[in-house]
Amino acid sequence: MIRMIDAAIGEFLFTICGWTTILVVGGLILTEFALRAKAFLTGKE
Repeated sequence: MIRMIDAAIGEFLFTICGWTTILVVGGLILTEFALRAKAFLTGKE
């Protein structure tokens, strides 16, 4: 019983860590892309 609860908690934490990583990396990529696009557009004018 305790092992099943432990596994569930572990899976839950792993899922949260996975999603947090995806969101952080996605945010960094979007920020980088936005900055490059801004520099490209302002440099073009």
